[in-house]
Amino acid sequence: LAGFTKKRDLEFFLRVIANIKYVHMKELAPTAEMLKAFKSKKQMDWLEFERKFMLLLKERPLNHLRQKDFDKACLLCSEAKSQHCHRRLVAEYLHDIWDNVSTIHL
Repeated sequence: LAGFTKKRDLEFFLRVIANIKYVHMKELAPTAEMLKAFKSKKQMDWLEFERKFMLLLKERPLNHLRQKDFDKACLLCSEAKSQHCHRRLVAEYLHDIWDNVSTIHL
């Protein structure tokens, strides 16, 4: 990962260059153990990761999330494509719990 994509630097550049607020939401991220197991490709394949992560999202107390706070939001992840990325799974989860959610993968 490029150095400027780290949390503090990314937050700074988004604010200064584009007046975009950065919000880090750990509750929408996989656990470090899950991510490590998937990245090793020996301990967990994508289908298992996807199943476990979706269960994790359903188990977490996420009722504080409000749809209006995600209006025009951008979910970021280091994966190049959405097919094997937790941001796609988060978008699908939010689509399931809220009405009128649309997702565009860039």
